[in-house]
Amino acid sequence: MFSDVKIGQNYTNDDLNIILKDIYNTNFFSNVSLEINNGILIIDVVENKIVQNIIINGIKKKDLVKDLKSRISSKDKNPFVENNIDNDISIIKKLLKSAGFYFSDVSARAVENTNNTVDLIFDLQLGGKAYIRSIEFIGDKYYKDRLLRNIIASEEAKFWKFISKKKYINKELIDLDQRLLKNFYLDRGHYQAKIVGNFVEFTDSNDFKLVYNINAGPKFTIDKTSLLLPIDYNEKDFIKIKKLLKKLEGKLYSINKLNKIAKEVEYLTTRNNYEFIDASFNEEINNENKLNLVFKIKEFDKKYLSKVNVLGNNITEEKVIRDNLEVDEGDPLNNILLTKSINNLKSLNIFGSVEYELITNINDENILNISVEEKPTGEIFAAAGTGTSGGTFGFGIKENNFLGKNIALETNLRMDEETVKGKFSVINPKWNYTDRSLIASFESSTTDRMGDYGYETSTTGFSFGSSWEQYDDLFFTPKIASSYEKLDTIQTASDKLKKQEGEYFDTKFSYGLILDKRNKRFQTTDGYASKFNQSIPLISEDYAFYNSYEYTTFN
Repeated sequence: MFSDVKIGQNYTNDDLNIILKDIYNTNFFSNVSLEINNGILIIDVVENKIVQNIIINGIKKKDLVKDLKSRISSKDKNPFVENNIDNDISIIKKLLKSAGFYFSDVSARAVENTNNTVDLIFDLQLGGKAYIRSIEFIGDKYYKDRLLRNIIASEEAKFWKFISKKKYINKELIDLDQRLLKNFYLDRGHYQAKIVGNFVEFTDSNDFKLVYNINAGPKFTIDKTSLLLPIDYNEKDFIKIKKLLKKLEGKLYSINKLNKIAKEVEYLTTRNNYEFIDASFNEEINNENKLNLVFKIKEFDKKYLSKVNVLGNNITEEKVIRDNLEVDEGDPLNNILLTKSINNLKSLNIFGSVEYELITNINDENILNISVEEKPTGEIFAAAGTGTSGGTFGFGIKENNFLGKNIALETNLRMDEETVKGKFSVINPKWNYTDRSLIASFESSTTDRMGDYGYETSTTGFSFGSSWEQYDDLFFTPKIASSYEKLDTIQTASDKLKKQEGEYFDTKFSYGLILDKRNKRFQTTDGYASKFNQSIPLISEDYAFYNSYEYTTFN
């Protein structure tokens, strides 16, 4: 059942090792031995006990307990695997740190029951939360602290940030901060920029000060560019890359512009049958604050990917991970597409970390092992305010990985003295196994002004839409929306409102064309975005077309 052994088949020692590994991987057995005696394969096993209950002590919040149980590999009614406990403790500590409990202590113990099962108990000592009281930048930073704080993910603890988890000391966030800072400087010409390090100071108020030491260095301009190709490659296939390189001359060094050129190589691997190419940039400083840029394309050994293993996805479906890979089993082993695959997984923002290992087994087969670490993907937000028109309260819940399918759900509710408004939306970024997203929403609102103005209006509507990249940097976003509106009035309403009293039903088709030539989506520093939108009434009391055009440039 677990070994896929077939009667009448000869097995070598290597085959027996594979069988042994497969049986161990089921986690049902703590010890397995194999022996062939007179043509009979004898498999001797010792079963693992079953986990009756997983108990987490030291936490009062039931939602956090539920989240921790969903993340660890040990599960109720599953085999008890002692080797998994250390990893489970590590996962719990990381999750607690992300929740602000940086100095937590976690221990585990197994209590045997009379029915040959165990209760797995995790004892937690949370300690105090590690708040970030201030964030400072020292050294040759070149830019003001206020701008740099907007670049990083970590946040200073403020009273209105009572929901944010980014206000706590978190090693993963600090590592992310350093990468964001490095890319920020590299994108603005600081070719020699270094994030020297960071340190945390414990303040007198029992909080922490987070300090980053930066050496920005001077800004560099690209003087000359060149493209190096293997001698048997057709230069006509690389004309676009040559033009992009030429445009860089005389401009500030920008890592994002280099990445855009590298993206063109990704297209070449599929469109022009260059499946075994790799690319790299070589920068050489030739003058004060100037450098030459060489883009080198080379061909590597022709190897193919035999197998892809996905590990660590306790919540996310394996299909989600494989759908975002640019390489699959049987494909050429292309380093460029492999790197893009890993970046695709990281950009989903549903994993704490994504690592990979490429190994070659004794049969010279190339095996890709992808290890992911799940992270919390739910958000809760609340807002309250007051003004001349009265008080307002808002509340919302968002989940970015619903049922482990990489589907985003969001619901929110806003109320004031006159209006109640709610909305529910869902986004499936890989609808029907394609790169097209499916966007659906349902919303309803009621405004009651009977007392002051003599009318009440209610609106209920839904919409379905999609979005995809039709051509390079050109996006198409069609949508169809329907709404039902009802207006009721009383004697004190104005004559104009009384004439409008009744029920209305509208259905509109709209679409957008977006040409996005920005150097990056967040904190853009160069490029432009051109947007055209049109709304066409299909069923309406007022058959009016809506057109808009927006052009934004960045420099």
